[in-house]
Amino acid sequence: MACQINKISNPAIYAYGIKLLCFDLDGTLINSSGVMSEATIKAINRVREKYALKVVLASGRPLFAADKYVDLIGATGASMFFSGALVVDVATRIAALEDHLLQERVKEIITFCRENSLTVEIYTGEEFFVDKVSSLTRVHIDDYLHVEPQVMDLLHLAQREKFLKVVIMTEQGTPGDELTKDFCLDLDDVTVSSAHGAKHPEIVFYNITSAYASRAQALDTLADQHRVHPKAMMSFGDAPADETFLKLCGVGVAMGNAAQSVQAAANLLTSSVEEDGVAEALNLIFP
Repeated sequence: MACQINKISNPAIYAYGIKLLCFDLDGTLINSSGVMSEATIKAINRVREKYALKVVLASGRPLFAADKYVDLIGATGASMFFSGALVVDVATRIAALEDHLLQERVKEIITFCRENSLTVEIYTGEEFFVDKVSSLTRVHIDDYLHVEPQVMDLLHLAQREKFLKVVIMTEQGTPGDELTKDFCLDLDDVTVSSAHGAKHPEIVFYNITSAYASRAQALDTLADQHRVHPKAMMSFGDAPADETFLKLCGVGVAMGNAAQSVQAAANLLTSSVEEDGVAEALNLIFP
């Protein structure tokens, strides 16, 4: 189990050898109000400048929904998006790693969602598409992505485009949610991870990426792109999907709002995102 950072006599020992800071977004940098606090922004930029550290993102979000945060924290070079399906330079938009879903699998998912009146979104690196803007899609746009989708016939589109991620959105505990869980268990050639946004914990996001996409592979790609060893990276996260980074980086810091399994994967435990846990950890480790 991770050590509570504010109870360690000398947390600055964890700064030794660290050259790169890696941050999840929702539930780590972004709180339940959907914002990154001033304390968090200030701490990241202070540490980045004073200690000459690189800063990157590692998120299930698309890059186009993270541009604002890239600027706020001074992230440069390659970052990870779509849960490991995409590693891309945040400035040039040149991809170092892309793992696309099989075309037939995308069509299978779209057909299932149409038959069961479920909300589905499909993503390229720079855009996302829907059959129609449902109430759940509107929440996703207004409170998370802040980008409007293109409304098109998804089955027709899936015959001619490549996609990095598909998202099925449901309300937790509803019949549609149970149907989606069962459907995802039977899908081949994909990885499915479920997530709850900090602002709307009642909504379940089923994030579907290629089975060949992995956070471990993405971590290796990030390390290669930034010319650092994974042990010279410090990672911050709150969700089960973040466990790979927390385990494989030199130092893993779990948020106070993280589940027990996430805390167990980390070296250190900081306060929750609502209590500016990232700022607390950085100010103690990098005084």
